[in-house]
Amino acid sequence: MDQNLPIKSLDTYLGLCTEVYELSKPHAPSDAYLFYRTYAEVAKGAILEPMCGTGRFLLPLLEEGFDVHGFDASPSMLAKLHEKLQPNS
Repeated sequence: MDQNLPIKSLDTYLGLCTEVYELSKPHAPSDAYLFYRTYAEVAKGAILEPMCGTGRFLLPLLEEGFDVHGFDASPSMLAKLHEKLQPNS
């Protein structure tokens, strides 16, 4: 590798990756969602979803009334999740 070439920062592609993710995986697979939902039903308290991404599991659980919270290392994914939480999205 040429030492004089500038190294691109990974964050250059995060917004694009988020858009591709949203287009290719807009909803949780129904079998996987039902599997995790069974655990949510017996939870005694709040549910934490690590790597929640754009919310394909988190949002339906919230809509069903579960007390669910999530986190993700990707600011782009979380920005899309917050966008989807807005009333007019």
